[in-house]
Amino acid sequence: MTVDETFFANVGKDGKNYAAGVILPDGSYELIKEGHLHLLMDLMPMPKEKVWELIPKEDSPLFWLIEHTGCVITDENSTLGLSMTPAQERTYKALAEHGVIADKYVDLTEQRRRASEADSAKGTDEAGEASEAGDANEVGDANRAGEV
Repeated sequence: MTVDETFFANVGKDGKNYAAGVILPDGSYELIKEGHLHLLMDLMPMPKEKVWELIPKEDSPLFWLIEHTGCVITDENSTLGLSMTPAQERTYKALAEHGVIADKYVDLTEQRRRASEADSAKGTDEAGEASEAGDANEVGDANRAGEV
């Protein structure tokens, strides 16, 4: 939905919680029905089972989904996301200025950078272990062939 004067005219008239939603990269706004996680999952271009396989076990599924959808999640007290697109910023400011959400933005960009580095380091460690195992196997093969 588009956040405009018609949107704000309806806020509070139909019993919906207009604060709990997701701002998409194009600035459109979706109200949540089951929770932020469910809506972000629905925005992914693959089955939910595949998405769960992609999320590192030690990562926050919500933060991972924010990163991979480019969305910003809103609630009454705070808003979470990465660096916003200009369209997201316009929607966020309009929601905050009209009192739908609090003007409290938590930028997860730095947290996601650290999570990505930790995941990359883990992958490097695993690759290093595999490489060392491969080296050990080569030495073992050479020993059996009498080359060492």
